[in-house]
Amino acid sequence: MGYLALAAVIFGGWNVGRTIAACLLFDAATALQFQLPAMGINVPTAFLLMLPYLLAVAGVVGRLDPPTALTLPFQRGK
Repeated sequence: MGYLALAAVIFGGWNVGRTIAACLLFDAATALQFQLPAMGINVPTAFLLMLPYLLAVAGVVGRLDPPTALTLPFQRGK
């Protein structure tokens, strides 16, 4: 789940609103693991377990633009 959190931040472009939307998207994919079988839809279990991670990887590929100050140490007053 930690990797999904990191993927959500990157997928959201380090923007709070978009990161929350990415978290909700990944959460919905996780919820489908339980809802689809309960509704009688036959989907392989392995695919349902893989779905949130598949969305995370699909959303992150090609969108790696980190903030310029990401690796700089914090200095108060500057």
